[in-house]
Amino acid sequence: MVGVPVRVRRFPPHSARKDNRQSDVYRYQEITLLFRAMDPEQQHDFSLAPMSWQNAVGSVLVVRDDGKDMTPQQVEALCYYNLQHTTDMFQDACEHLSLTGSNMEMVKLVGLFTPQKFGEFFAEFKAKKMEEDASWMSAVSPV
Repeated sequence: MVGVPVRVRRFPPHSARKDNRQSDVYRYQEITLLFRAMDPEQQHDFSLAPMSWQNAVGSVLVVRDDGKDMTPQQVEALCYYNLQHTTDMFQDACEHLSLTGSNMEMVKLVGLFTPQKFGEFFAEFKAKKMEEDASWMSAVSPV
């Protein structure tokens, strides 16, 4: 929705790892949220990722579907746009639906997922990351 077509391949945890029994070790909420349902008409599923992405995701490989290069910083920014920047808004939209029966807030929220809005977020995110990590100086938006 932000103009970056991605494909993600899961690599589930190896069964020999002794930390496999810890339920949250391989959860990776950041990646899971890339698969949120974004159709306001499907209100019962709105903002939820499929169950297959909610438990023991394991390691993942993320590539652009259009064949363009993608850096780890770009993947991080995409994930955090969904996680940090919009999670409260998703919760507010769902609460608004339960209180009023209207999906108007969901429709507004979907409107935030545009290439322009992501570009604005990326500029702010990059500035914050550069304070801690000089490698971000050369980072460019994937949009």
